[in-house]
Amino acid sequence: EDEEDEEDEDDDDEEEWEHKDDPKFEVLPSAYLNQILDVVWVKQKSFHPWPSLIYDPRWVDGKLNAQAMSVLGKKHLVMFYAMAPSERYGFASSAEIIEWEAGFSQKLDENGKRFKAKKYVDAFPKAIAEANADALKPKPERGEQQHLSSQRKRAEKKPAGGGQRLKKAPSRRTAPAEEEE
Repeated sequence: EDEEDEEDEDDDDEEEWEHKDDPKFEVLPSAYLNQILDVVWVKQKSFHPWPSLIYDPRWVDGKLNAQAMSVLGKKHLVMFYAMAPSERYGFASSAEIIEWEAGFSQKLDENGKRFKAKKYVDAFPKAIAEANADALKPKPERGEQQHLSSQRKRAEKKPAGGGQRLKKAPSRRTAPAEEEE
């Protein structure tokens, strides 16, 4: 009980992580919204299918957020696993998205050697491993590491003593292990 009281006090000092509110999301079809945080394969014209996460555009800011909000409901913001920061995000229409399990049925996980650039050949198995790890997590925890990393970078850019405090993702708490006798 004492720990719970301490946690309540901490909540006063630090806000729980949450999305920025945006009324545009309230009018989107549930089928579109339900895909956010799905682990998928994205197949685009000039690139072989790549393990990806349908990312929530409210988790990004600046130019990327503006682009994502301009295509909201038509295309999804996607995060490409294991890609360099300059290639990490893109946009995909529903026609370019393949469900994660369906991709394995289509043997998309065997396409790694089809990439011409060595950096993609090397990154492909890492991307599959990251995507598999996220696919095993409950949906609200997917992409959490990337989201928290971008939140920290934004917080570092803010002047000391000003601006909004860093909001963190809620952690999953487990019961302490029982001691053995």
